[in-house]
Amino acid sequence: MSHAVKLTSMLRPKHHDVELVESPSIPKRQSFRRQNSIFKKSSGTDMFRDLMLKLDEGVGTLENGRISFAYFEKWKTVEFACLLFSILTILLSVLEYELEFRNESPHIQKVLLWIIFLCTIILITMIILRFNVVILFQRSRNMIGAYEGLRSTGLFKYMILEILLSIPHPNPFLDEIRFTMSDQVLGKEYYHSVNEMLNLLQIVRVFLILRVFFIISPFFSTSAHRICDMYDAKTSYFFVIKARMQSAPLSFIFTNLCLSLFILAYALRICERPLSRIYSDWSYDNYLNALWNVVEVMATVGYGEYTARTILGRGLTIIIGIWGVGTLSLLVVSLSNLLAMEKLELKAYTVIERLRLKSLLREWGSKSIIQAVHLWKKSSKGNKVSYNDVLDLRKSTNEFRLLNRQYKSLTLEGSTLTEEMMTGFDKIREEMKELKKRQTKLSWLTQTMVDMAETIEKEGCISNSMLDENAEGRNAPLEFKLDNYEGYWVDLMEV
Repeated sequence: MSHAVKLTSMLRPKHHDVELVESPSIPKRQSFRRQNSIFKKSSGTDMFRDLMLKLDEGVGTLENGRISFAYFEKWKTVEFACLLFSILTILLSVLEYELEFRNESPHIQKVLLWIIFLCTIILITMIILRFNVVILFQRSRNMIGAYEGLRSTGLFKYMILEILLSIPHPNPFLDEIRFTMSDQVLGKEYYHSVNEMLNLLQIVRVFLILRVFFIISPFFSTSAHRICDMYDAKTSYFFVIKARMQSAPLSFIFTNLCLSLFILAYALRICERPLSRIYSDWSYDNYLNALWNVVEVMATVGYGEYTARTILGRGLTIIIGIWGVGTLSLLVVSLSNLLAMEKLELKAYTVIERLRLKSLLREWGSKSIIQAVHLWKKSSKGNKVSYNDVLDLRKSTNEFRLLNRQYKSLTLEGSTLTEEMMTGFDKIREEMKELKKRQTKLSWLTQTMVDMAETIEKEGCISNSMLDENAEGRNAPLEFKLDNYEGYWVDLMEV
């Protein structure tokens, strides 16, 4: 019974709680009113109490895990049965097609056609059973009501569509029917049998085979259904495809690519092979040639040694080209995402690259300083500085600047906001240290200048009148006397 039915039965008034005995001392009209008020009071209280009890018992909570798991196992069993009969019919159809095309063993062909026909009937029955099991599974998970079925849930149209896709198969009732077509290049006629076309349409059953791999995936389990319900996500086959693309994209795409190569090559061979009935050297009689043509079309190479000439083959070639472009594009995107660094890998790379650039900065910085000192010594001694030495110095300084820019850009790209703030604080700390050094040096030079002035005054090298003239701006004698202390002036100018 569904929750709606339980709630309706729960809200019904309980007539057995009402006393219908009429008191003789109370008039009939008054007794009815009193009984009605007692009925309303008792029924309202009981309904509220029963409602709270029902809510406490777990109405509206998750499903019973054991029941839903049991129905899910039945679902998988039916899916495996569909897989078995789909594979069996496809293999028997391939064998029957080869015998029919070569006109070999007509009796075996008849037997195979009847087996394929019976297996198709069983497969359709399994499909109907599968949808009924899906309904039971959804009821066990409280996804639908107890009285909802295929029509009310909308699964009926999907069941009809799947049955229609599973019906085409080579059968013994159409084995003698053929239709002719003409070669547009040479104008000759060739024929297709109806069973060949049905064999081509039967490739759609590969979806039933692939669906089993979706069912047994951990992204489609009962726990996956509950987790998706928690996050308001729909558990479907498309969700499984997305999950596989996230967990193992390369293996998923490569597997689909290989399967599509062999399946499409078989389909192209069916479309183009009838021309070998009128051309003995027609290339599509060999399966490997059809496979090579599919590879050319999917890779958009198109060498041209094998081309489709029938209408069906050309139409299928268009589908192969579109499928190949999409699949190879996904493969390229997956490869680029695989080669992209993760967050932790990017941090490790940034640290390693910083260390490498630091070592190169030290190397080229020391090289630039050594070259500059060498040129200064040459110029101070009066030697001629060569042009090559100047070029080497310029090359070293340019390389140092380039490495410095790379180091700074790498620091900005690979660092987070916290790291950038810490780097800024470190720079401020270094600037404060440099400022303190300059302040210390300035105070030392000031004290040295005061000591120099006192020493000069004591030795009589300068008089008070000269100091007064210096204070008024006439300081030429002072500058002349202080030229002996050139080193101090240099330090003062640096500060």
